[in-house]
Amino acid sequence: MSNTSMQGSRRARRGRGSPRGWVLGLSAGLGLGACLEPTTRPCRADEECRLDDRKGTCEPDGYCAYPSAECPSGSRYGPFAAQASACTVDCTEVSPELACADDPGCPATCERGDPVLLITWSRPGAAVEPVALAAGRSGLVAVTGAIDGEPLLVLLRDDGTVLRDDVALTPGTTGRAAAVGGDDAVWVALQTTDGSQPGSRVSLHRLDGTGAVLGGVGWATRGEQGVVGLGVDDDDAVTVGGRLDGRAWLERRSSGDALVFGETWPEDDRSIELVDLAVTRGGRVALVGASADGEAGLWLVDPGGALGLRLGLEELGARTTPGAVALGPSGMVIAGTGAGLPWALLVGNAGTPGWLVEPEGVERLADVVLDDQGRATLIGTGEGGTAAWIEQRDWAGELRWKRRLPPEAGRAVAVALDAEQRPLVLGATPSGDGLWLRRFEP
Repeated sequence: MSNTSMQGSRRARRGRGSPRGWVLGLSAGLGLGACLEPTTRPCRADEECRLDDRKGTCEPDGYCAYPSAECPSGSRYGPFAAQASACTVDCTEVSPELACADDPGCPATCERGDPVLLITWSRPGAAVEPVALAAGRSGLVAVTGAIDGEPLLVLLRDDGTVLRDDVALTPGTTGRAAAVGGDDAVWVALQTTDGSQPGSRVSLHRLDGTGAVLGGVGWATRGEQGVVGLGVDDDDAVTVGGRLDGRAWLERRSSGDALVFGETWPEDDRSIELVDLAVTRGGRVALVGASADGEAGLWLVDPGGALGLRLGLEELGARTTPGAVALGPSGMVIAGTGAGLPWALLVGNAGTPGWLVEPEGVERLADVVLDDQGRATLIGTGEGGTAAWIEQRDWAGELRWKRRLPPEAGRAVAVALDAEQRPLVLGATPSGDGLWLRRFEP
């Protein structure tokens, strides 16, 4: 894949039914006038990089760069940089660990966003399926999934120190979701299908940071979807959602397993298929999914369980069923893929649409996370279905950096934020017998 193919879409879009042009138009190039000052001006932060109405980024070498579709890297140095009007160096085609030592142009430009390989974990000959990733404010990280049809849970610190990978969980289940609280409490949602009868059983387990089981609760469901996500708030209450008995289902429990609220939700629509949920530290919940007729939807729920907002995503410009949602203080980012076309959409807390991007060179978007500064990290699979692909955009939708791992690294599965708001990316090895975890700088 060429570097050019990684360039994000720069087309301006207008939402259907919207009375105004709500999508940020990203520049296709920088027209540098003849009367610009021939001096250099170093920068120290992104906020210092503005050219007319364009927002830029302060590159690691100390000069401003601005979006440009004409550059393979997606950005061009501004008029006051030492390399005025030159394309920034694209470092997506590098070694397996994305260390740029072999390219003399890369060290400065690649400093931001280069990943640190925290762990590789494998069981030769086994079928390992990583599914979900969670990280807590204290530095504890949980990875869950399945190994040879049995539940998998790996507990580690965010410096890569593995604490436990032999936690005993319910046999015959798969870890579908995980969450980590501020006190190192870990929640894991398991799901199993009993071949002797229709439906499956869903269970939620609470463990401490050593892997000892502290409590839990279970549900029997006639449906096959089960749990789609978990989230934990500042009070260490956990929210679990999915599909239960053929209906959309949302439940919140305190750190002591007491039920805070439980809803088969919404009551008037049994056909909603939830696909993901996100929870803020204050306890607000965002859910995305679709109705039986294929209409994509977004629902916001307040900390007490009451429905606050419901939106049809097609009205906001999204054309297909979403696959993931991330929720932040000022709004949310929704990501999805349909007919081979990936997309990501920003929506404010009041339902006001923001930017819509369609990254190029990407086959599928798998997950998204939003940090406290409004930076959205998107992960997925590049063209060909093997290479892990990661990019980060700011709150205005501007591309900050993007990286593509080589095929031998495997695919990206999930993303979370560590205690310092750095993106952690969980991946599966191409051999199918292991997983990896990489950390990126924001």
